Amino acid sequence: MSVKANVDTLSAFEVRGFDADMSHSEDEHDRSGSAEQPVVLADGEVLPEVLAWFRDVSDTDRDAALIFPPSLSKEQRAAIHTLVQTVGLGALASVSKGLGESRHITVVRTGHEDSTSQDQLDEIQRHKAIWIFRRARSSGLKTSRDEIAEMVLHGCLTPVLEQLWEQGRAKQKLVIRLCDTVVDGSPEDLKELLGAEKTSHRDVLREGICDLLTMRAPLHCAARLGKVLQLELLLEAGAPVDCLDGHGWTALQVARQHPEQWNSVRLHAIPKHLSRQDYRRAMFRQPLGS
Repeated sequence: MSVKANVDTLSAFEVRGFDADMSHSEDEHDRSGSAEQPVVLADGEVLPEVLAWFRDVSDTDRDAALIFPPSLSKEQRAAIHTLVQTVGLGALASVSKGLGESRHITVVRTGHEDSTSQDQLDEIQRHKAIWIFRRARSSGLKTSRDEIAEMVLHGCLTPVLEQLWEQGRAKQKLVIRLCDTVVDGSPEDLKELLGAEKTSHRDVLREGICDLLTMRAPLHCAARLGKVLQLELLLEAGAPVDCLDGHGWTALQVARQHPEQWNSVRLHAIPKHLSRQDYRRAMFRQPLGS
Protein backbone atom coordinates (compact mmCIF):
# COMPACT_ATOMS: atom_id res chain seq x y z
CA MET A 1 0.00 0.00 0.00
CA SER A 2 1.29 3.45 -0.85
CA VAL A 3 0.41 6.00 1.81
CA LYS A 4 -0.04 9.68 0.96
CA ALA A 5 -0.15 11.93 4.00
CA ASN A 6 -1.64 15.40 3.53
CA VAL A 7 -0.31 17.93 6.03
CA ASP A 8 -3.33 20.23 6.17
CA THR A 9 -1.92 22.83 8.55
CA LEU A 10 1.27 23.44 10.45
CA SER A 11 -0.43 22.44 13.70
CA ALA A 12 -0.08 19.53 16.55
CA PHE A 13 1.22 16.35 15.58
CA GLU A 14 -2.09 14.59 15.32
CA VAL A 15 -2.56 11.78 12.86
CA ARG A 16 -6.12 11.18 11.73
CA GLY A 17 -6.90 7.68 10.49
CA PHE A 18 -3.25 6.99 9.78
CA ASP A 19 -1.39 3.99 11.21
CA ALA A 20 1.95 5.56 12.08
CA ASP A 21 3.78 2.24 12.31
CA MET A 22 2.13 1.24 9.02
CA SER A 23 1.30 -2.21 10.43
CA HIS A 24 -1.53 -2.95 8.00
CA SER A 25 -2.48 -6.47 7.13
CA GLU A 26 -1.95 -7.83 3.65
CA ASP A 27 -5.74 -7.93 3.18
CA GLU A 28 -5.94 -4.22 3.94
CA HIS A 29 -3.15 -3.57 1.41
CA ASP A 30 -4.95 -5.52 -1.26
CA ARG A 31 -8.30 -3.83 -0.64
CA SER A 32 -7.12 -0.25 -0.58
CA GLY A 33 -4.10 -0.29 -2.88
CA SER A 34 -3.24 3.22 -1.75
CA ALA A 35 -4.44 5.61 0.90
CA GLU A 36 -4.35 9.36 1.34
CA GLN A 37 -4.67 10.42 4.95
CA PRO A 38 -4.64 13.85 6.62
CA VAL A 39 -1.97 14.79 9.17
CA VAL A 40 -2.86 17.86 11.24
CA LEU A 41 -0.15 19.87 13.00
CA ALA A 42 -1.35 22.53 15.45
CA ASP A 43 2.22 23.53 16.39
CA GLY A 44 4.90 24.09 13.77
CA GLU A 45 7.62 23.32 16.33
CA VAL A 46 6.84 19.60 16.12
CA LEU A 47 7.50 19.50 12.39
CA PRO A 48 10.99 18.02 12.92
CA GLU A 49 9.34 15.18 14.86
CA VAL A 50 6.91 14.58 12.00
CA LEU A 51 9.72 14.46 9.47
CA ALA A 52 11.73 12.11 11.68
CA TRP A 53 8.65 9.90 12.01
CA PHE A 54 8.07 9.97 8.26
CA ARG A 55 11.75 9.19 7.62
CA ASP A 56 11.41 6.01 9.68
CA VAL A 57 8.00 4.79 8.50
CA SER A 58 8.66 5.52 4.84
CA ASP A 59 11.54 3.07 4.95
CA THR A 60 8.95 0.29 4.59
CA ASP A 61 6.90 2.15 1.97
CA ARG A 62 9.23 3.81 -0.52
CA ASP A 63 6.30 5.34 -2.44
CA ALA A 64 4.94 7.17 0.62
CA ALA A 65 4.68 10.96 0.38
CA LEU A 66 4.17 13.82 2.81
CA ILE A 67 2.21 16.53 0.98
CA PHE A 68 2.10 20.09 2.32
CA PRO A 69 -0.66 22.58 1.40
CA PRO A 70 -0.14 25.29 -1.21
CA SER A 71 -1.20 27.94 1.32
CA LEU A 72 2.22 28.00 3.00
CA SER A 73 4.33 31.14 2.74
CA LYS A 74 7.69 31.14 0.96
CA GLU A 75 9.38 31.39 4.36
CA GLN A 76 7.55 28.28 5.59
CA ARG A 77 8.44 26.42 2.41
CA ALA A 78 12.09 27.37 2.80
CA ALA A 79 12.00 26.14 6.41
CA ILE A 80 10.55 22.79 5.30
CA HIS A 81 13.22 22.34 2.61
CA THR A 82 15.91 23.05 5.24
CA LEU A 83 14.38 20.68 7.79
CA VAL A 84 14.12 17.89 5.24
CA GLN A 85 17.87 18.18 4.64
CA THR A 86 18.78 18.24 8.33
CA VAL A 87 16.22 15.80 9.75
CA GLY A 88 15.98 13.55 6.72
CA LEU A 89 19.65 12.50 7.07
CA GLY A 90 19.84 11.93 3.34
CA ALA A 91 16.84 9.60 3.33
CA LEU A 92 14.26 12.24 2.38
CA ALA A 93 13.92 14.73 -0.45
CA SER A 94 11.58 17.71 -0.83
CA VAL A 95 10.27 18.83 -4.20
CA SER A 96 8.00 21.70 -5.22
CA LYS A 97 5.21 21.00 -7.69
CA GLY A 98 2.38 22.93 -9.28
CA LEU A 99 1.97 26.46 -10.55
CA GLY A 100 0.85 29.67 -8.90
CA GLU A 101 -1.55 29.20 -6.01
CA SER A 102 -1.51 25.41 -6.39
CA ARG A 103 2.27 25.12 -5.90
CA HIS A 104 3.10 22.90 -2.94
CA ILE A 105 5.89 20.87 -1.33
CA THR A 106 5.96 17.09 -1.35
CA VAL A 107 8.41 15.11 0.79
CA VAL A 108 9.34 11.68 -0.54
CA ARG A 109 12.01 9.04 -0.08
CA THR A 110 15.32 10.00 -1.71
CA GLY A 111 15.53 8.48 -5.16
CA HIS A 112 11.77 8.44 -5.59
CA GLU A 113 11.39 12.05 -6.73
CA ASP A 114 9.67 12.60 -10.05
CA SER A 115 11.84 14.23 -12.65
CA THR A 116 11.82 17.99 -12.22
CA SER A 117 10.58 20.41 -14.84
CA GLN A 118 14.18 21.52 -15.41
CA ASP A 119 15.06 17.96 -16.39
CA GLN A 120 12.29 17.94 -19.00
CA LEU A 121 13.19 21.21 -20.74
CA ASP A 122 14.92 21.14 -24.09
CA GLU A 123 18.00 23.31 -24.58
CA ILE A 124 16.15 26.38 -25.85
CA GLN A 125 13.54 26.16 -23.09
CA ARG A 126 16.27 25.73 -20.49
CA HIS A 127 18.08 28.89 -21.58
CA LYS A 128 14.77 30.74 -21.74
CA ALA A 129 13.99 29.67 -18.16
CA ILE A 130 17.45 30.71 -16.96
CA TRP A 131 17.17 34.10 -18.66
CA ILE A 132 13.70 34.76 -17.22
CA PHE A 133 14.87 33.69 -13.75
CA ARG A 134 17.82 36.10 -13.85
CA ARG A 135 15.67 38.95 -15.13
CA ALA A 136 13.04 38.22 -12.49
CA ARG A 137 15.65 38.27 -9.73
CA SER A 138 17.16 41.52 -10.98
CA SER A 139 13.64 43.00 -11.10
CA GLY A 140 12.99 42.04 -7.47
CA LEU A 141 10.52 39.24 -8.27
CA LYS A 142 10.62 36.32 -5.84
CA THR A 143 9.98 33.37 -8.11
CA SER A 144 12.01 30.18 -7.82
CA ARG A 145 14.05 28.72 -10.66
CA ASP A 146 12.01 25.48 -10.52
CA GLU A 147 8.69 27.30 -10.73
CA ILE A 148 9.81 29.30 -13.75
CA ALA A 149 11.05 26.09 -15.39
CA GLU A 150 7.64 24.52 -14.83
CA MET A 151 5.91 27.57 -16.33
CA VAL A 152 8.19 27.48 -19.39
CA LEU A 153 7.62 23.74 -19.79
CA HIS A 154 3.83 24.16 -19.78
CA GLY A 155 3.80 27.48 -21.65
CA CYS A 156 2.00 29.42 -18.94
CA LEU A 157 4.16 32.31 -17.75
CA THR A 158 2.53 34.87 -15.49
CA PRO A 159 1.71 38.22 -17.16
CA VAL A 160 4.70 39.86 -15.46
CA LEU A 161 7.13 37.15 -16.54
CA GLU A 162 5.61 37.10 -20.03
CA GLN A 163 6.28 40.83 -20.28
CA LEU A 164 9.89 40.30 -19.18
CA TRP A 165 10.29 37.64 -21.82
CA GLU A 166 8.77 39.72 -24.60
CA GLN A 167 11.17 42.51 -23.73
CA GLY A 168 13.95 39.93 -23.79
CA ARG A 169 12.99 38.64 -27.23
CA ALA A 170 13.36 42.12 -28.68
CA LYS A 171 16.80 42.42 -27.11
CA GLN A 172 17.75 38.98 -28.43
CA LYS A 173 17.20 40.19 -31.99
CA LEU A 174 19.57 43.11 -31.35
CA VAL A 175 22.22 40.83 -29.82
CA ILE A 176 22.02 38.40 -32.74
CA ARG A 177 22.51 41.24 -35.21
CA LEU A 178 25.51 42.53 -33.25
CA CYS A 179 27.09 39.06 -33.17
CA ASP A 180 26.49 38.50 -36.89
CA THR A 181 27.98 41.90 -37.73
CA VAL A 182 31.09 41.16 -35.67
CA VAL A 183 31.55 37.75 -37.30
CA ASP A 184 30.63 38.50 -40.91
CA GLY A 185 30.89 42.28 -41.24
CA SER A 186 33.67 44.83 -41.34
CA PRO A 187 34.68 47.31 -38.63
CA GLU A 188 32.81 49.96 -40.62
CA ASP A 189 29.63 47.88 -40.55
CA LEU A 190 29.87 47.55 -36.77
CA LYS A 191 30.65 51.23 -36.35
CA GLU A 192 27.54 52.12 -38.33
CA LEU A 193 25.44 49.71 -36.28
CA LEU A 194 26.69 51.30 -33.07
CA GLY A 195 26.16 54.83 -34.37
CA ALA A 196 24.51 57.52 -32.23
CA GLU A 197 21.09 56.82 -33.70
CA LYS A 198 21.42 53.10 -32.84
CA THR A 199 21.13 53.57 -29.10
CA SER A 200 19.17 50.31 -28.70
CA HIS A 201 22.18 48.27 -29.84
CA ARG A 202 24.41 50.18 -27.45
CA ASP A 203 21.98 49.61 -24.58
CA VAL A 204 21.91 45.86 -25.18
CA LEU A 205 25.69 45.82 -25.45
CA ARG A 206 26.09 47.57 -22.11
CA GLU A 207 23.79 45.03 -20.44
CA GLY A 208 26.15 42.22 -21.45
CA ILE A 209 23.35 40.10 -22.94
CA CYS A 210 24.22 36.97 -24.92
CA ASP A 211 22.38 35.05 -27.64
CA LEU A 212 20.41 32.37 -25.79
CA LEU A 213 20.39 29.98 -28.72
CA THR A 214 24.08 30.03 -29.71
CA MET A 215 25.41 31.24 -26.31
CA ARG A 216 27.40 33.94 -28.14
CA ALA A 217 27.99 37.51 -27.00
CA PRO A 218 29.32 40.25 -29.31
CA LEU A 219 32.50 40.88 -27.31
CA HIS A 220 33.26 37.18 -27.17
CA CYS A 221 32.80 36.78 -30.93
CA ALA A 222 35.39 39.47 -31.54
CA ALA A 223 37.80 38.01 -28.98
CA ARG A 224 37.46 34.47 -30.36
CA LEU A 225 38.21 35.63 -33.90
CA GLY A 226 40.96 38.06 -32.87
CA LYS A 227 39.13 41.00 -34.47
CA VAL A 228 40.91 43.74 -32.57
CA LEU A 229 39.19 46.68 -34.28
CA GLN A 230 35.73 45.28 -33.60
CA LEU A 231 36.77 44.46 -30.05
CA GLU A 232 37.85 48.06 -29.46
CA LEU A 233 34.63 49.42 -30.98
CA LEU A 234 32.55 47.24 -28.67
CA LEU A 235 34.51 48.24 -25.58
CA GLU A 236 34.32 51.92 -26.51
CA ALA A 237 30.54 51.51 -26.93
CA GLY A 238 30.29 50.29 -23.34
CA ALA A 239 30.49 46.49 -23.48
CA PRO A 240 31.45 45.23 -19.97
CA VAL A 241 34.83 43.58 -20.37
CA ASP A 242 34.03 41.01 -17.70
CA CYS A 243 30.53 40.10 -18.97
CA LEU A 244 29.81 36.40 -19.48
CA ASP A 245 28.66 34.51 -22.53
CA GLY A 246 26.08 31.73 -22.32
CA HIS A 247 28.76 29.26 -21.21
CA GLY A 248 29.83 31.48 -18.33
CA TRP A 249 33.14 32.69 -19.82
CA THR A 250 34.55 36.20 -20.14
CA ALA A 251 35.87 37.42 -23.50
CA LEU A 252 39.44 37.14 -22.23
CA GLN A 253 38.89 33.53 -21.24
CA VAL A 254 37.43 32.77 -24.67
CA ALA A 255 40.40 34.42 -26.42
CA ARG A 256 42.82 32.39 -24.34
CA GLN A 257 41.30 29.18 -25.73
CA HIS A 258 42.51 30.29 -29.19
CA PRO A 259 46.29 30.82 -29.00
CA GLU A 260 46.49 32.27 -32.50
CA GLN A 261 44.26 35.17 -31.39
CA TRP A 262 45.42 35.53 -27.81
CA ASN A 263 48.39 37.89 -28.24
CA SER A 264 46.53 40.40 -30.38
CA VAL A 265 43.63 40.52 -27.94
CA ARG A 266 45.80 40.55 -24.84
CA LEU A 267 48.40 43.04 -26.04
CA HIS A 268 46.47 45.44 -28.23
CA ALA A 269 42.78 45.63 -27.48
CA ILE A 270 42.08 44.87 -23.84
CA PRO A 271 44.81 46.87 -22.01
CA LYS A 272 43.50 50.17 -23.40
CA HIS A 273 40.25 49.65 -21.51
CA LEU A 274 41.30 47.83 -18.33
CA SER A 275 43.20 48.53 -15.16
CA ARG A 276 45.40 45.67 -13.95
CA GLN A 277 42.83 44.80 -11.29
CA ASP A 278 40.00 44.71 -13.83
CA TYR A 279 42.15 42.63 -16.17
CA ARG A 280 42.73 40.02 -13.48
CA ARG A 281 39.02 39.95 -12.61
CA ALA A 282 38.05 39.37 -16.23
CA MET A 283 40.81 36.83 -16.76
CA PHE A 284 40.23 34.68 -13.73
CA ARG A 285 36.48 34.99 -13.25
CA GLN A 286 35.11 31.47 -12.90
CA PRO A 287 32.62 30.05 -15.40
CA LEU A 288 29.02 29.61 -14.23
CA GLY A 289 28.48 26.35 -12.40
CA SER A 290 32.15 25.73 -11.67
